[in-house]
Amino acid sequence: MNLYVYDLDPEEFSQCTGSCLNERPVFYSDYAVVSSDLNAADFGYFTRKDGRKQSTYKGIPLYYYSKDARVGEIHGRDIANRWNTIDPAHFNGTSVSNGIFNK
Repeated sequence: MNLYVYDLDPEEFSQCTGSCLNERPVFYSDYAVVSSDLNAADFGYFTRKDGRKQSTYKGIPLYYYSKDARVGEIHGRDIANRWNTIDPAHFNGTSVSNGIFNK
């Protein structure tokens, strides 16, 4: 499934809480496999205020989108100009707008 980032999230902190999490469940995995075209060191995690762990990419929290039912679906992209998938080749970890994958 695709993973998303929220443009308002600072490093290792999630602005998505409460009912937001119904639509945007957090992504966390102890055993995520990173493909060879990505740097495993760019992935990490933090502990949210609610006590749950959440995986990060370059420090930015990662989420699923509840309406993506199949691999490859990206129905959660560009919602409110804040939720997007990212292009790892251009994302610098400080703002989604620096690496939005919109194609």
